[in-house]
Amino acid sequence: MTTTIKLHKYFALALAGAFLAVIEIFTAWPVFRFLFLSVVLFLVLANYYNRRYLVAQQKYTPWVLVRFSLLVLAAIAIYLLLPTAALRGLFLLSAFFVIFAVEFMIGEFAENLLINETLAAGFGLFAGVCGAAQYFPDWQSLPVYLWHWHLFDWQFSLQPFYGAVMFAVSLLLARSFFEFVPRPNRDKWVAAILLSLFSSELFWVSGFLPLHFSALALVLLSIFYFMLILTYYHFFHTLTLKKIQYHLALAVAACFIAILLTPWTILS
Repeated sequence: MTTTIKLHKYFALALAGAFLAVIEIFTAWPVFRFLFLSVVLFLVLANYYNRRYLVAQQKYTPWVLVRFSLLVLAAIAIYLLLPTAALRGLFLLSAFFVIFAVEFMIGEFAENLLINETLAAGFGLFAGVCGAAQYFPDWQSLPVYLWHWHLFDWQFSLQPFYGAVMFAVSLLLARSFFEFVPRPNRDKWVAAILLSLFSSELFWVSGFLPLHFSALALVLLSIFYFMLILTYYHFFHTLTLKKIQYHLALAVAACFIAILLTPWTILS
């Protein structure tokens, strides 16, 4: 067992290094398609190993792999949204240590760890969806280098697609977070679906606000976290007025800071 954990630490280092290599090599202009394929291959190989490791540790559940995949995709989304090479370099350095830590502790299911992973993945994915919705609101705004298909004569909005993506992201985040709650799967799915419907509807409403996508992502994440954590406490029958007030204060403070600091824009 000790030898397996020691080898797993080395694999976690190699995996974090492989993530940096994939990002550095395949984000060069204009090979976005190659980045997509390389990320898929990276996740397939990483999750294949993680599954074998978790089975050996008798801790396997597919939602652990889903949570790890969401965190990797969130890191890539944030990287692609950063405007300068300096910020991207600093982010990659921090992402290396985060991915190493998450991979090394992939068999740990502590409450604080699950919350932090969910918040980190949620912000990256929400920022990615909000950023894409602002930069590419319709089909014709998509850059040609993505696919090189000659379909750009079409004219339709991509907002319904982004709403569906927000629903899927919220559903996977919530369901993977609820996996270790001792309740029937039906209860977990119902709660996750309701939270996802609420998040996708809130995403559609937030599109009318003249806020930067990063601020919108933080506002959406704050409200999503508030609903998620209340549902979590409800499942354990530990929901109290003090907990509601505390987490409501956190969510309101995060929303206020995001709205206060973001540059405002005029919608055309």
